[in-house]
Amino acid sequence: MALLYFLGFSTCFIHPRSKLVVFAFEMSQMKRHTESMEYYVDMFGVKSWHLWFYMASFTAISFFMMTGTILAWVGRPLKTLTSLNTWFHLPVFLVLVTLLWTLLSFYSVGLVMTAGK
Repeated sequence: MALLYFLGFSTCFIHPRSKLVVFAFEMSQMKRHTESMEYYVDMFGVKSWHLWFYMASFTAISFFMMTGTILAWVGRPLKTLTSLNTWFHLPVFLVLVTLLWTLLSFYSVGLVMTAGK
């Protein structure tokens, strides 16, 4: 219940007789905010495939590394998965994280430099 309150669904529990109407209003607000977010992403020229590339890469690499960790913890590591995680997934993951941190640093420096204007 605290999580729903934090997410903004507190009005669903304040009005017990009109839960559905209030919930529909909250969903329309969420849709409006999502559309405005898409507008700003498009305005800055971020292509959707860039976002999907980073999200898919991080998700897939994290999945394989988590699977390898769980298998090693149980005591049944797969040699192929361990080798793949060590020599492919981990270096790619480190490069992606480094690139994203660098991009974030340059973006932050740009924000600070233009903050006075």
